[in-house]
Amino acid sequence: MKTTITQVLSERILLLDGAMGSLLQSRLPHYRGLADALVIDRPEEIAQIHRAYLAAGADCITTCTFSSHGNRETNLQAARLARKVADQYTATTGQQRFVLGDVGPTDYMLSMSPDLNRPEYRACTFDTLREAYRIQIEALVEGGVDALLIETATDTLNVKAALWAAQQVAEQTGKSCPIIISMTVVDKSGRMLSGQTIEAFVETVIHAHPLAIGLNCGFGAEAMLPWLRQMHRAVAGRCLVTCHPNAGLPNALGEYDLTPEEMAMSIRSMIEEGLVNMVGGCCGTTPDFIRVFRQVIDKNAR
Repeated sequence: MKTTITQVLSERILLLDGAMGSLLQSRLPHYRGLADALVIDRPEEIAQIHRAYLAAGADCITTCTFSSHGNRETNLQAARLARKVADQYTATTGQQRFVLGDVGPTDYMLSMSPDLNRPEYRACTFDTLREAYRIQIEALVEGGVDALLIETATDTLNVKAALWAAQQVAEQTGKSCPIIISMTVVDKSGRMLSGQTIEAFVETVIHAHPLAIGLNCGFGAEAMLPWLRQMHRAVAGRCLVTCHPNAGLPNALGEYDLTPEEMAMSIRSMIEEGLVNMVGGCCGTTPDFIRVFRQVIDKNAR
C-alpha cells in the first residue's frame, strides 16, 4: 500500500536528489540549450540522471522543469518521466520513491524593477506570472508528482503568485498537492534578493499551509547552517524544514570545490541538531554527494 510523502516525512528524514545541470554538463558538454528541453528532445538522458540519483540512495527526485513555466508539454512529460522511473525503483526495491515537481523562480522579479532609472517599472505582471505558474503546476500535478517544490525563491511576490496558481489548480482539478517552499539567501545579512529576512518570508507564506519551508542554493552547507537554525526557529513547528545547499560557491572556472565528505560534515550537523526533515544537494552536487549523504542519514537513524 502506497504512503504519501507527508506520512513518510513525519517518520524519517528524506533524501532529495542533487543537481540536474551538473550531470548534464558532464554527459553532454557541448549542449547549449535549456536543460528542460531535453525532456522532449532526449528523455533517456534525463531518465538516466534520475536513475543515477535513485541508485545513489535518493528518496525523492525532482522533475527537470526548473525553467518550464507556462510550457504544458514539457512539464507533463517531465513529470511522467520522473514518475515512471521512481515507480520502477519502488517496485524493484520495495521502498517508495517520490517525485517533486520542480517550480523555479522565473527570470522575472515582481518586487523589483530591472531598470534602475524606472523603479516603478516591472517586466512582468503578477497575473501573467501566476498564469505561467498555473499552466506549469497543472501539468505537473496531472503528470503524477507527489509534491510541488517551489525552489530557489528570491522574490516573495513570485512565490505568492505560484501559491495562488497552486490553489487555483487544486480548486479546478480537485487534486491538492503538498507544497514545499525553498528560499535562497543571497548575502551574509540572511536576506533574499527582494530584501526579506527569513522570518518575514516564513510569515508571508505560512498561510498556504506548506508541508515544509526551507533553504537551497546559497553559499554551501556550512555557511547555510546559521540561516537554517534561524529558519527552524521561524517555522516554530508549524511545518517541516528542508535544505539542499550548493557544493560551495563556483570557482573561477565555474566549478564547485567542496567534496562530498566536506559537505557531509555539515549535513551531519543539520541532522544531529534536529534542524531538517529533508536534505539534498543543489548546484555542483552529483550522485557521489547523495551517496555520502545517504550514509550520514542512515548512520544517524540507528
